[in-house]
Amino acid sequence: MGLTSVHKKKAKNGSIYKTHSGLDLVHQYQQAFVSSDEATLTKILAGYAKSINALSSNKANKEIDKSQIIENTKTWSENINYLRITDEKPAYPDAIEYKKGGQLWVQTWGKFCIKKKTGVILNMRLHRLYELINEGTQIESIFNYADWRIYGEIWNSFSDGVNGTIYINHENIYSIRKSVHI
Repeated sequence: MGLTSVHKKKAKNGSIYKTHSGLDLVHQYQQAFVSSDEATLTKILAGYAKSINALSSNKANKEIDKSQIIENTKTWSENINYLRITDEKPAYPDAIEYKKGGQLWVQTWGKFCIKKKTGVILNMRLHRLYELINEGTQIESIFNYADWRIYGEIWNSFSDGVNGTIYINHENIYSIRKSVHI
């Protein structure tokens, strides 16, 4: 059995940058998200900005709009202590300028670190793609790649959970008493 080598032509589709004003914008967004800085978020997010759970196959799972993004940051700020978004080393954010269509994207590889008021500590990996517009001065779309089940557990723990009812007297208790005493 022989090995064959496949040689394909390489064609550049744009450029990847380690330093770029788009990276600075995304860093600003992350800091504003953590601190729930509504004025900065309002400025950075385009009027029709949206955030999308990019891993969901549920068609009912809709994107959230700019006002919901900002409202979510308030909820995080009010309910979470020590919220941080950090780079996941050795990876680092990249700005990608595509030739076709003049698109500018920033991708981040990070950790979403929180310590909840309930004492739960979380270091969750988070990958995001940001689509930027207006020459990298605003965010149009945020595509989130994360384990959303963890978010569900976090939100559920903000309120008391009930796991049944304890009865002193109940029909089932009577039945057991009768079977034990007969």
